[in-house]
Amino acid sequence: IADKIIHSGDTDTAIRFSGADTITAETGGSSRFKIDSSGNVTIGNDGDSGSNPSAGYDELCIEGGNENIGMCFLSPAANNVEQTISFGDSNNNQSGKIQYEHANDAMHFDTAGSERLRIDSGGRMGLGTNSPSSYNNKAYNFVIASSSHAGMTIAGGTTSDSSIYFADGTSGAAQYAGWVQYEHDNNALTFGVNTSERLRI
Repeated sequence: IADKIIHSGDTDTAIRFSGADTITAETGGSSRFKIDSSGNVTIGNDGDSGSNPSAGYDELCIEGGNENIGMCFLSPAANNVEQTISFGDSNNNQSGKIQYEHANDAMHFDTAGSERLRIDSGGRMGLGTNSPSSYNNKAYNFVIASSSHAGMTIAGGTTSDSSIYFADGTSGAAQYAGWVQYEHDNNALTFGVNTSERLRI
């Protein structure tokens, strides 16, 4: 076969050998699926254009229409099961994974074989805990938990500020009704109430 296998009566649908060690599948006269000489796979509007896996680090590239949106849809064979994207090493060990639990409507992220981050069905996020909803409901949107020390670091530039803002709106002074702020250039810690500084150390 010199170039392509064409569907009888539908000549713009084909399996094509478009280049050395390359296979493409075409519909409507355009490449939709491509395996290149490195084994990289491109699925999308045109497997021969846009994000070229052989030019980067992608082994699988999914392109959307007009190369704007790429979408991958995973559909389980049964309800209340888990769907997983695993990251393994050469020994087939699942070192990391992203998993969606349909039974709980929760997504979690694992590294080194253990769950590290979970987003539950209510949109609450737990770092180091798989049950952020177990904590006080006035402050369980984001929970950092550990059996040892637990903490959060906000690292700013040496002439900038590191801040925690308490907002009740998205414009004007409502964005910073209250705050705790560290001024790195002055090495000063300030506390704001009702949009004004009330205490400085």
